[in-house]
Amino acid sequence: MIQDIVTALPGFVKTAEGETCFTLRHGIRFGMTSGEVIRIERKNGFQYKDYDMDDGEALYDSGYNYQLNYQPPGANLGGLKLNRFEYDFTRHDKTLYQFYYGFPMPSGECYFPISNALEKKFGPATPDGRISEKFSSVGKDRVNAHVGWTLPDDESYFIVIDLWITFMEVCYLSFQRQLI
Repeated sequence: MIQDIVTALPGFVKTAEGETCFTLRHGIRFGMTSGEVIRIERKNGFQYKDYDMDDGEALYDSGYNYQLNYQPPGANLGGLKLNRFEYDFTRHDKTLYQFYYGFPMPSGECYFPISNALEKKFGPATPDGRISEKFSSVGKDRVNAHVGWTLPDDESYFIVIDLWITFMEVCYLSFQRQLI
C-alpha cells in the first residue's frame, strides 16, 4: 500500500522541455488558472462542487482566497479513500497556490501510511519548517498530530507539505507553494 501512495502523491517531474516542476495531479501545477484546472479535471472525469454562485463563477470565495472544491465518489489516493480535494487560488490573480486532500476514514488509518509514503518520497520531515496556510487556519490547538516538509522548488519558492489530524480525528494533506 505504501508504494501505491508514493506513486499517487504529488511530486517533482521533468517536463517535455526538460524543466523540473512540482505536479499535483493530472499535470496540474502551481500557478495555473482556475480555468486550466477545471479543464484538466473535467477531462479526467471530475466535476467541481457547484456552489450555485450568483455570478456564475466556478470559484467559491472563502473570504481569503478562491477555491474549487471536488467531492467525487470513489476517489482515492493510492488506495486511501478521499472525501474531497480542493484547489485554492490567490485573490489578486486567481492562480493556484495551494491544494489539499481530506480523508473520511479514521485518522490513524490514513495518517501513518501517508506519513511513511511522504518520508519515502521526500526524505525525513522538516522539523520546525514552514507551515501551509491551510494548516495554520486550523489552529495548532485543534490538531492532534502534525508532520511537515519544506522542499526547495526553485530559486524563489518552497513547496510546503503538511499532514495533520484534527481534534475531530479528520486527516488532511496539503501542498502549498510559498515565496522564499
